[in-house]
Amino acid sequence: MKDLGRIVALQDELAQVAVVPQEGCAACALKDSCTPTSGSHHLWALNRKNGNIGDEVVVELQPSVKIMGSALVFIFPLIGLFLGCIIGYFLGKSQDHAVAGGVIMLIASFFIMRKIDSVLARKKNLKPVITQVLD
Repeated sequence: MKDLGRIVALQDELAQVAVVPQEGCAACALKDSCTPTSGSHHLWALNRKNGNIGDEVVVELQPSVKIMGSALVFIFPLIGLFLGCIIGYFLGKSQDHAVAGGVIMLIASFFIMRKIDSVLARKKNLKPVITQVLD
């Protein structure tokens, strides 16, 4: 995934980049949660090309990181829901227990996801990278 943006802040080896949404963003079902009203969203990227504030840059995210993020957001809660239903059913031998187990595990999976996200956010190899500074 490649995005164009402008560096708005620098911090150590990171640059905060204001990224303008691409053409495909208009048709995306999640566009309202991704792009704030200002028309761009900000992300922190590794500044390997030594860009400065105001520079227009190309930011890339490895496809494997994008797939892993999607799996974490969409698949992990479903796995928690199904496991909770199965565990609840076997512990209580009723549908009520299965539903309760599913809801409990679904909620727990969101807390677990937040913890995993905070750990993964510190890993440099999972961050977007500035690959080019444009003139």
